[in-house]
Amino acid sequence: ACWVGQALWTPQYSYSELSTGLAVWERLLEARGFDYGRYVNAKRMLETHGTEQLRSAWERLRTAYLEVWYSVGASRRMGCEKSAKAAEASLKRLEEKQARKDKRLLRCKEKCEDCSQ
Repeated sequence: ACWVGQALWTPQYSYSELSTGLAVWERLLEARGFDYGRYVNAKRMLETHGTEQLRSAWERLRTAYLEVWYSVGASRRMGCEKSAKAAEASLKRLEEKQARKDKRLLRCKEKCEDCSQ
């Protein structure tokens, strides 16, 4: 998915886990690979970044996001494994929903490029 259209929620960390929470935030920021900007839509992202760059960024972010959930489950052993599986299922639903939108946006982008040539 070029753009999932909503925020992804991470596990919550207590004050005593602040350094872990910050490390997770930095890991996800690094996985994303570039700044999307605060108020950006899918059309703007496609104008700014190539589809392969966006796909690659999504795969990195998706992998890091799920690793965060599964690592929390391994360290806390308090139902986070179930939460990790729920996070994975949620990502799958978002990707399926977004795939339909991405196809429309890519067709629109291709038409615009054809017009400019």
